[in-house]
Amino acid sequence: MARYYPWVCAGWTPDRAAYKGLGELYVQDSRFTAFYNSEAPGPVAYLAEASGSRAEANL
Repeated sequence: MARYYPWVCAGWTPDRAAYKGLGELYVQDSRFTAFYNSEAPGPVAYLAEASGSRAEANL
């Protein structure tokens, strides 16, 4: 997650709510879920939870 946030910031700089919302979007939108979970089940749920935790702690 420490490398993911700077990667996201290459395109835009989200505030706390937006960064948490990005993680939620991955879970709610089946296109993201299908893409990120294509190799193995679970990365989307992890990404959403970790994004929320990082946003609360660091943004």
